[in-house]
Amino acid sequence: TRYFTQLQQGRALQPAQRADLEKSLAIWTDKNPAERKKLTDQLASFFELPREQQGRALDALSEPERQEIQKTLDAFAQLSPEQRRICVDSFQKFATMTPPERALFLRNAARWQAMTQQERDTWKDLVTKLPPLPTEPLESPPTPNVSAPSTPSVARTTSR
Repeated sequence: TRYFTQLQQGRALQPAQRADLEKSLAIWTDKNPAERKKLTDQLASFFELPREQQGRALDALSEPERQEIQKTLDAFAQLSPEQRRICVDSFQKFATMTPPERALFLRNAARWQAMTQQERDTWKDLVTKLPPLPTEPLESPPTPNVSAPSTPSVARTTSR
C-alpha cells in the first residue's frame, strides 16, 4: 500500500522502491490462484476491521510506515463497499501484470497525478464522449482484382 500512497501523493517510485515492489509482487504471483484468492479476501476483510483492530495489526511497522498506511486506510474507509471491492480487484490485476506492464502503469499513474484537476477533468470528459471502440473487426475493403499482366500491345508504326 505504501507504493500506491506515494502515487496518490504524486511522488514517483525510486529505483530501490520499485525493486521492493517487484519483489513483493513476485511473492504474490508465485502463489496459486486459490492462495491469491484467500489473501485477497483477507486484505478485503482487513479493510473492513474497526480502526483500533487495524492499528494493532500495524504495530509491527515503523512509525513512518504506519502513518503512511494509515493515510491509505483512511482514504479507503471513505469509499463505498463497491468502490472498495473495485480497489481490491484492481490490486489483483496490477499484481498479475508483467513487469513492463506495471512499469508503464506506474509511469502513467505518475503522469496522471502530475496533472492539474482541470487537465484530469478534460481527459475524463474526452473519454466519456468518445464513441466506443468497435467490438467486432471492421470489414476490410475489397482487394483490387489484379490479374496477370497480358502481353503488352505494341503500337505498330508503318513507314512510308
